[in-house]
Amino acid sequence: MENFTHSHTGRQATALNCADAMDFGQVGHAPPLVPDAEYQIGFIRAERGHFENRERIFLWFRIVTPGEYFGTELYLVCPCPTNGRKIFGLGSKLVAAATVALGQRPKRRDRLSTRMFAGKVFLARTRTVTLDHKGKQRPREDHYSVLAELLCVEAGARETSRYSKRTIPLLRKEPSA
Repeated sequence: MENFTHSHTGRQATALNCADAMDFGQVGHAPPLVPDAEYQIGFIRAERGHFENRERIFLWFRIVTPGEYFGTELYLVCPCPTNGRKIFGLGSKLVAAATVALGQRPKRRDRLSTRMFAGKVFLARTRTVTLDHKGKQRPREDHYSVLAELLCVEAGARETSRYSKRTIPLLRKEPSA
């Protein structure tokens, strides 16, 4: 290694020789790849995160169809409302999934609970992600599977549309003025 001052910025920098090693961090695990098909799945958990500068909800499910892919975990990604809206649109993936889980359209779209997915077995369709966030083709080894949609409830308790005090809003409310 050799320290030097960058000629354009005046900042200190370190140059590495080919023989020197530099650690950059860890590479995340590769998401699983399963054949595009319909699978029976059970709900595991929900996470909130950002992807492509937009807040999203990730609903994680485990394949329970007997066979090679039993136990594989996949997610259904649901974009959150934008432009300060707090209510999920009727055409949103989350409302579509809730409609399948409840057997009817949810009465409220501003407060949805993941309890509607618990204790049920769903039939879901998967799809393979082959493009990156810029629309460019990913290398074959970077392809992975996601849940495209929930198709129906195959087994499990029927969820009511009543929401209890433990229901947590999926979007943060802004403080009242």
